[in-house]
Amino acid sequence: MGQEFEDADGKKKKIDMEILEKVNPEIYEEMSFDKMCQRVESKKLVALGNDEFFKNLPYLRQIRNRVHVHIVKDDTDTDYLKIQQKEYNLARKVLFTLLTSELFPNVREDLFDYLKVDETTKY
Repeated sequence: MGQEFEDADGKKKKIDMEILEKVNPEIYEEMSFDKMCQRVESKKLVALGNDEFFKNLPYLRQIRNRVHVHIVKDDTDTDYLKIQQKEYNLARKVLFTLLTSELFPNVREDLFDYLKVDETTKY
């Protein structure tokens, strides 16, 4: 940690230095969404305490694989329209479980109320 000093304009400043170690890039593996989901699923990496999350994760991957970002010609030219309400609710459930899990401590759950699914509603 550096010492505080005054610059030519009389402003107080401080210079801190950080030493970083360079790591070989080949130890990191490029991860696609699919690979990340498979790793989380196979090793139970997310400590959710919720088997339903792991049961639904493959379905979330399937839904994600059907949505592609591309140039649209009009407001109906989107893969989003191919997703059914049941699949949309499943994605919301999985995301709510993940984002409010202990993986993200001290998160305000109410920030994700829009992802909650009313289980009693039939679509």
